[in-house]
Amino acid sequence: MGRQEDIHSLIEANRYSLDLIPELEKYVQEQVSGRHYDLEANLALLKLYQFYPDKASVSVISHILIKAIMSLPQPDLIMSLYLISEKIQSDEKIAPIIAAADLLERAQFKDFWARVKGNQQFSSVNGFEETMRDFAVAVLSKTYRTAPKSVVGDVLGVADVDSFIKTKGWKVTDSAVHLPEEQTQLKFKPATDNIRFDQFSKVLHSLK
Repeated sequence: MGRQEDIHSLIEANRYSLDLIPELEKYVQEQVSGRHYDLEANLALLKLYQFYPDKASVSVISHILIKAIMSLPQPDLIMSLYLISEKIQSDEKIAPIIAAADLLERAQFKDFWARVKGNQQFSSVNGFEETMRDFAVAVLSKTYRTAPKSVVGDVLGVADVDSFIKTKGWKVTDSAVHLPEEQTQLKFKPATDNIRFDQFSKVLHSLK
């Protein structure tokens, strides 16, 4: 069995065991340093923290929430927050993560990048900026076929827009960027998705 299967077997056999916490915390760190993600295991750990609140690690919870943000537009962040107490949500390490997610929900991408860039809490998670740019591209592509370079730069959080566009192979005509077709690998779920895409067009227009 692979690592994920091993972890899931442990959860099934010891779902409410205090002894499972260290292994699940280690697994979260593996997700942070790698590029894989396991919502089921992370929710199981948050549930154990509910049973054993004195064992709850704010650092681990912060990583779980950041990985959940990276799964957008899936509702993983909301599912995770349901298992986290208000006290922990207001912690100085957790509150900025929730605030960053709120900026994404409101399509305030420029403010989002200002908050997360250079923040070790986010940059320590492997692939964070790349993944969030993929999400931003999907959102932008859902709203526009072409967009001004200034808007693209703000939404994607890149200063050198021309170099970024070149690496992506996107076409530019009269300072308008021709965006790719909506990325099929991002599956939007209208029934559960907390991101209100009907708001994006108005917000993005305000960035011009």
